Amino acid sequence: MLRTQYGVNRTEVVNALIGLVRRQNVEVLGLDTDHATDALLRARATVSSPVPDALIAVHARAARALPVHTFERGLARIGVPVAEP
Repeated sequence: MLRTQYGVNRTEVVNALIGLVRRQNVEVLGLDTDHATDALLRARATVSSPVPDALIAVHARAARALPVHTFERGLARIGVPVAEP
């Protein structure tokens, strides 16, 4: 929405999210700060990697929950093993 409705570019959005998750008083549920930051850095570096996909990928790796069972084949393009449910 920030990009489509307000014209904020992707890099600015991701940078703001990185700043948010690194705040001491913010906790990303189910993911530590380093993993969340890693996911956002990957999303920022790879235009074809949406932020939600990057967070799912890092969380799945951290939890050793691979392959990810999903109909979303896009996760495979960012290096996550996927399997159809």
